[in-house]
Amino acid sequence: MYDNVYESLEKPSDDIIEDDEALDKWFEKQRVERNKKSKQKHKMNNRMDKHSEIFIMAKTDKEADEIWELNNEWTLARLQKEAQVIEEQGSISEYKLRRNIIKRELQLQNSKKFAEVRRENAKPRSFA
Repeated sequence: MYDNVYESLEKPSDDIIEDDEALDKWFEKQRVERNKKSKQKHKMNNRMDKHSEIFIMAKTDKEADEIWELNNEWTLARLQKEAQVIEEQGSISEYKLRRNIIKRELQLQNSKKFAEVRRENAKPRSFA
């Protein structure tokens, strides 16, 4: 247990480690913060399922890093590609920057709807 405390990124002072009651309070505080972050991440993931983009204001660099980590691999690749296009062109409208992505998303939505309609209208096969 003490090894974990010493290896913690937010290691408490030696005074707290030596005081059992203070260390218990530190553990409780860590647990509460971990649960809070977990709930926030779960809430954000649910919100991101419904929206293509969400703006989140960060108060610190650490918080900004935590927000950045919420992005999935596809989004990170898209952001990298957008940054590359902006760097190459210097200035570009958001519509021109994202029109291919918007087209792809619309095509995907249409193909999903088409697949649903086909599934609903499909007649069960009879094997005779």
